[in-house]
Amino acid sequence: MMKRLVAIFTVIAALSAGCSNIAGDHSSSSDSQKEQPSGSPEEISNKWEISSTFKIPYTSKDGTKAEYVLIGKKNRLGFLLGSGKRGKAKPELIVEDQPYKYMWHFWGKSEELNGNLTVVGLNEAGEKHKVLMEGNKKVWQYPGYTLNPNQGADHHVPTTMEFSSAGLWKLKVYFNDELFGDVVVNVQQA
Repeated sequence: MMKRLVAIFTVIAALSAGCSNIAGDHSSSSDSQKEQPSGSPEEISNKWEISSTFKIPYTSKDGTKAEYVLIGKKNRLGFLLGSGKRGKAKPELIVEDQPYKYMWHFWGKSEELNGNLTVVGLNEAGEKHKVLMEGNKKVWQYPGYTLNPNQGADHHVPTTMEFSSAGLWKLKVYFNDELFGDVVVNVQQA
């Protein structure tokens, strides 16, 4: 009986591997894929540096001077991690297996920023994952955005993201299949 179960699982695993997207295209329908990392998982995570945070000042409706805290690359891309009074705003933690709303902000030329937004999550093991959520379903991309300036950024997109494990994650951001930039975050254990 045990040999039969092992044989069945082996066949299922072989069929699953044969059906995966060999090219590694980020538009595949599977939830995760293996990317060819350059080195061991430890070497990969040692090469990744958590992206820096930066702030965008704003004035709230009641006239209070405030600021948003984003993680990413200032004057290029980042997503909102927190907000508060100027000088007191702190980033909130990103926690595994907890869907959360994040506002992405982008700076660039209009021709770079229009169209489909794709975010590919790459974990420390070199696996590609869907991190964007549409309802309760993970998706690779949000289709068809047009330029939408906000708080000094040339474009912004509201998203919901969820990370399946703790550790470092590199988020590769594409507009219309063109790499726009990446952000490295540290996801905390739940």
